[in-house]
Amino acid sequence: EQGSIVPVSKAILFGKNTKRAEQKKLRTDDWFPDAIREHIKDLSRIAFAPNIKKFEKDLQHTKGLKDTYALVYKTIDILLQSHPSFRGDIKTFMRLGQFEKLLSTRGIKSSEHFFHSFRVFLAGCVVIDNFYDHFKCAHKKFKVGNTRICVEYTWLLVAIFHDIGRTKESMQKLVRAETDDDDICMTATDAKWAKTCYQDARKMLGSIGAFMASGCAGHWDGSACTDAQGEKLSSEWVALYDRLDKHGVISAYDMLADILRKLSYAEERRFRPFVVTHAALAALAILLHDHRIWDEAKIWKLFPISIKQNPMAALLVYIDTWDDHMRKEGPSPISITGYQINRKQKSANVDILWERQEDYVNEQRKYQSFGSALTNPPPTLTINPRCK
Repeated sequence: EQGSIVPVSKAILFGKNTKRAEQKKLRTDDWFPDAIREHIKDLSRIAFAPNIKKFEKDLQHTKGLKDTYALVYKTIDILLQSHPSFRGDIKTFMRLGQFEKLLSTRGIKSSEHFFHSFRVFLAGCVVIDNFYDHFKCAHKKFKVGNTRICVEYTWLLVAIFHDIGRTKESMQKLVRAETDDDDICMTATDAKWAKTCYQDARKMLGSIGAFMASGCAGHWDGSACTDAQGEKLSSEWVALYDRLDKHGVISAYDMLADILRKLSYAEERRFRPFVVTHAALAALAILLHDHRIWDEAKIWKLFPISIKQNPMAALLVYIDTWDDHMRKEGPSPISITGYQINRKQKSANVDILWERQEDYVNEQRKYQSFGSALTNPPPTLTINPRCK
């Protein structure tokens, strides 16, 4: 139930169900490196600052994996419910963790997503807190009605829900492994798009995508009017969703449709402008973070991602690129040795140290792709990777 603490074992994260793993006392930097945490004490502009500082204080007293997992779960739940105009639902997010457990029992490789998503959130909050005015200025063009803009709420949705589509994306692997048949292909059904919440999500995401691609002239109309470009984009994105092989597209639609379904109740009417203002932009950022659609995104005029016009998407791509910390079983392949935010120079830089040359070489293509993914700073977002 919402608000409860879900027990966790090492099996959920990596498929190794051992008492030693469960009872191990974590070092403070096991899941949340000091290079990120050292900035928490300086948070002052984002509304979540008190909650994050409490998380940091409580994290120092966790005694093992279960304690840490429970603390993150509790913190996310509090954040999702911390505004009178915003009510998230952690159940969709938690479903991802349960699916990872299913994958691990079938021998299918899966990266850890639970701590990763919250680590992305924390690292992003540091950047947003330092450049809050920039994020807020970019967000103003997407404001619906007379509502207050709180960019940190958009970032919460972006960070926490950006990988929930992995569940459906990986389903095909699971079925093929169970049946030993590589020719099986799963697709979404038309019944999904007949649901009102998915129809609304389709229209809204296409509309905001078309507005972003146009250069953000004027103000977004909240998808009140349907235009040809928005419909064209939504048709292509629905086709990508139906193939169930692009988790960014799946995550964007599932998150947005679930929120719109909740807003359909009459008593939620007064909250709609706030939620639409923040959720639609979050969905677009989530859709664009999957590097496998970047070639198509160039045709959509949404790539390279403009840091000036679409800083949420840029920030997600940035942090998701370098956060390989504790994503696989065993010791972390990287150390996050430094995270520098320079407000005067309008820049953020992260120092990544790879333990093994082989792993470092295998990731060079990823870093090269990132080098051409973002444009139009500030802030300048850079990654400084090296190997021991």
